[in-house]
Amino acid sequence: MGKFTLVDSQQAKGTLAREFVELADDLRDLLSQFGLRAYRVSTIRVQWSGGKRGRGSPIVIEETIILPTPKIASLDGLQELVQSVGLDEVGSVELSEVSGRFTEEQLRGFTDAGDGLPVAQEFYYEVE
Repeated sequence: MGKFTLVDSQQAKGTLAREFVELADDLRDLLSQFGLRAYRVSTIRVQWSGGKRGRGSPIVIEETIILPTPKIASLDGLQELVQSVGLDEVGSVELSEVSGRFTEEQLRGFTDAGDGLPVAQEFYYEVE
């Protein structure tokens, strides 16, 4: 292991890659300006009034637009489902080229303390 570098989370904040996050974001934003990423990607956090997911009324407590717009690999993984409330799309979509300003915890829907999702909350991505 002598010739390899082991970087902990504190050291990662001072790496060369972190210093270039703003430049990388500016370059990624050019793709949106050129119309090559003409969609909106957001993370949504919902609180359910009944104390558990799916119980009671959903209340959007946080919506974060991911900027610059990340790259979407493909929308082929989506499937349309007809439900009592209308047409819904479910499935998976792969995002890449997400700004380094976002932490893994933020992108996974963890709390600020790094805890998992509370039982009365729901977290998902929305692509418009």
